Parts: sequence; structure tokens; C-alpha cells
Amino acid sequence: MKCLIILSMVALAVTAETYPADHDDLDIENVVSNDDLLLSYNTCFTDKAPCSEIPAFFKPRARSVLKAQKHIMRRYVEGLKQKYPEEFGAFVKKFDPANKYTAALAAAIANA
Repeated sequence: MKCLIILSMVALAVTAETYPADHDDLDIENVVSNDDLLLSYNTCFTDKAPCSEIPAFFKPRARSVLKAQKHIMRRYVEGLKQKYPEEFGAFVKKFDPANKYTAALAAAIANA
């Protein structure tokens, strides 16, 4: 019985620490290849325009990110950095003004 309770608590803790998978099917290749869409996401993320629903994993929180979410984030960051370096700078400034986490993020999503 104790083992069952402990396993349930561990499963609950693991589930509570990950982002919802609601947007794991986001067509990130479409976002990155569509300049208007890519810029609209970034203007939303950097508070330059109102947002539609934002996938939760883009919001800064200390939770685990699933593999599909890392892939989406990697493609978004790569596309933004390559096509719009100034907008990428605005994105980094918004979410990491002290530049403490950008290198860790790059490492975390590098192989996704």
C-alpha cells in the first residue's frame, strides 16, 4: 500500500512539473517559413502586440519541457535569429535581460 501511494505521488509530481502538451502539434515549420506569422509570434512574445493564446512552454517557468516542445522552441529560435536578428535580440531582452539563461536554453534545445 505504501509503495502504491509513493508511486502515485511521484507520478503526480512528474506530471505537475511538465508543460501541457496542448500545442505539441504546432506546425513550427509553417511558422518559421511564414515571415508574417513568425513576426506576429515575436511581437506577441515581446509585448509589442496583443497575443492570441500563447503555448505555455514559451512562458518563463521552471518546468520540464518535453522533446516535441524543445523541437518547436529550437526551430522558432533558429528561424527568428536567422531571419530577424534584431527581433531575436528583443525576444532575448524580454525573457533574459541579464543574459543568464540564453546559453543554457541553446544547449537544452540544441539536439531537439
